[in-house]
Amino acid sequence: MKRTIQELLKEKASSGDSHARADLARLKSCLDEQGPIVVWLQGAAGVSRTSLLDAFSTAASDRGASVFTIDCHDVEPTESSFVRALGELLGKSLSSINDAADAFSAAASRPVLVFRDYEVFRLADSWLRRQFIPALGQQARVVFVGTESPSAGWLSATEW
Repeated sequence: MKRTIQELLKEKASSGDSHARADLARLKSCLDEQGPIVVWLQGAAGVSRTSLLDAFSTAASDRGASVFTIDCHDVEPTESSFVRALGELLGKSLSSINDAADAFSAAASRPVLVFRDYEVFRLADSWLRRQFIPALGQQARVVFVGTESPSAGWLSATEW
């Protein structure tokens, strides 16, 4: 039986491709106690980010972390829409940024929030960087996945 391209991409991401291995290692580094709080996975469409995220989710689960994924195509880039979407993801009714940050921080011993296709959510970028992520518990981590590199705010702010 012939294999699909999806199967080939998963195999490539999990085994031989040095770029994929480096990206996976960078993603897994956020699971370490002294690892980065925020990680960016950037690449052109079709570069197998889904396979990398699948491998990362498996590795995170093996290390006791829990990965929660927001598909940014499904959420308006506003505070209220994000709080509502995170509540649905966690199975809780959330009404504010503080509720959202507290609920997410308590969701696991190492909760990881993944924003897929982040480029469509960029209108909320400053709000996430300045308000939501700083309100999370220190054990939480955030992964941004998309086709664009981090905005200047992430690159120029010394705290990040």
